[in-house]
Amino acid sequence: GDLPGVLAARALRRPAIAVGHGLVFYCCARPPELPADRWRREALKAGISTLGAHRRVAVSFVPLPLRRGRLARPTLEHAAATPRTPDGPLLCYFRDGAPRELLVRLAALDAPVILFSTRDPGIPGIEHHAPSRARFLEVQRSARAVVATAGSQLMSECVATGTPLLALHAPDDDEQALNVALLRRAGLGDGCPLPELDDARLRRFLARPAAPPLAWDAPDVAAVVLEEVHALLGGAR
Repeated sequence: GDLPGVLAARALRRPAIAVGHGLVFYCCARPPELPADRWRREALKAGISTLGAHRRVAVSFVPLPLRRGRLARPTLEHAAATPRTPDGPLLCYFRDGAPRELLVRLAALDAPVILFSTRDPGIPGIEHHAPSRARFLEVQRSARAVVATAGSQLMSECVATGTPLLALHAPDDDEQALNVALLRRAGLGDGCPLPELDDARLRRFLARPAAPPLAWDAPDVAAVVLEEVHALLGGAR
């Protein structure tokens, strides 16, 4: 759904379908509790980057009122949708790496901690794993909770499986801040800017009972894209 792909399709005189989580902010109505300035900036980015697309498919991890385009839920791998046995470790993943001070605090908790990252921080109490999708899903199924950056794919998996999630973001990251606001609004997890996380909030999060998996009958994004492809090829709509 980015602009180069749309422009390439236009140059080749081919229809384009824009697909992505960022389109939520362009295609869906903003819940009144969410910050208007952040939503407006993300909507503008998504609108510009998909300018000229014939179809837009917004991928969301929570239900939202639709203003334009189509709304779908993410495709979840079979391993991510299997039943959980939530008596295992605290699972951690940080897209851009985690501050050492945060990892030390996590290691001090009364729970085993598994960190997936490219670099071993060498902190006692932190079990390091190199990035591996299969191993990550295996650990996630048994994780007591997840502490991670507020990316939409991992949030989708946690929401769908009922895995408690504490989602963190940089103060100036509009998209991830909105992701956290959507998560909290739905009562499906907690989160905050990384500098605002203190021990009290961390312990409150771990003490909260897990929310049940989100029951949402939105179509799978793969099915929606296929429908849109058929519609474009058939000249429908």
